[in-house]
Amino acid sequence: MGVMGFGAYLQIKEGQFRFDSVHIFALLSVLLIGLGWMYAKRTKYVIELSSSSGQREVLTSTDARFIGRIIEAVNAAIIARG
Repeated sequence: MGVMGFGAYLQIKEGQFRFDSVHIFALLSVLLIGLGWMYAKRTKYVIELSSSSGQREVLTSTDARFIGRIIEAVNAAIIARG
């Protein structure tokens, strides 16, 4: 939150900075909503397997390297099985 946002929640009374409980609650609410939005917007990587019965999502993760290792292992298993 920038200086403008901070100033919107800050009350200045008689030259002193003062927070009311309502302002603190509002500030924390905006902060939690922002953090939740950032968490929800993270990139998600999905492994889908296709077979004669259709497609199915078998794994979802935000870690691209982990998903890459799983894909390599599945491909190696398919090649080894023939």
